Amino acid sequence: MEKVLSFLFLLLLFSCKGEPFKKEGGSASSNEAIKINKQDNDNLSSKISENCYDYLTELVRSSNFPFSQWKIDRHKVNLLIDEENDDIISTKLFFDTEGDGTIGWVEYHKRDGKLFNTSANLDNPVELKYDSKWKNLFDSCLPNQGNPNTYTMKDTLEKIYEDSDELVLPNKYDYDIIVEEKGFKSIDKEYYSLFPIRNQDNYKIAKLPIINDNVKPVILITYNEIGQATWYLFVLNNEYKPISNVILYTSEEVDGGKSKSTTYNISKDYKISINKLYNDKIISKKEYSISNEGFIK
Repeated sequence: MEKVLSFLFLLLLFSCKGEPFKKEGGSASSNEAIKINKQDNDNLSSKISENCYDYLTELVRSSNFPFSQWKIDRHKVNLLIDEENDDIISTKLFFDTEGDGTIGWVEYHKRDGKLFNTSANLDNPVELKYDSKWKNLFDSCLPNQGNPNTYTMKDTLEKIYEDSDELVLPNKYDYDIIVEEKGFKSIDKEYYSLFPIRNQDNYKIAKLPIINDNVKPVILITYNEIGQATWYLFVLNNEYKPISNVILYTSEEVDGGKSKSTTYNISKDYKISINKLYNDKIISKKEYSISNEGFIK
């Protein structure tokens, strides 16, 4: 009986072993290839979601912006988003130095993929050329492109929003408020990627009164590596997705003990005024409003 069982076991083993796919050609079976491609696509989608604004940085670095006149390595230039809405992203170009570190501003138009140097004249910007591969990668990240992986923590951001304290309007710049940050709650570091900001830390948030039951403005505070704060006005839609933002407050020291900063005022009907100052003197003033859809105009 034992011999019969042993024989049947050996017969079953050889009949099930089968023939492995051939290695001579260096290719797997079609099913295996599909599995590999699907895994690569999943990994790419995850990378796009996490590194979306890194792609925009590389897009700008690859452009013909006049980096050479600053005598710096373009690969050391970083971006700080100054304003974003459904149509454009306006960013400041900077690098780490003992001085200001700002070398200019650029504006990326989402709809047609055009990049402009707005440093010299905002009303007459110079169009730039760049490596289109970065456009393809960055555009695939944008929420309006339908990428399901662009926002993966909707429930988390909703909870963060619901747990936040609400500030009253009008809300405006005040030195004591900037220093004390009353009414703001910290956000865990693992959730920083919910907001399209790079190279920042120590996130804090407070919400503002809702507009039309759908549009949810919030103020977000972040800090850079040398401890300088930036205050953003972000707008969340009814899906708790950040759809537009603008910088309300920044401050930085420049050469000669002088400084650059901004002040702001948000009225009860969401008329937003932002002043840019140089050495405590207003050098420019911009007015904004929030549309019924939640876009900062």
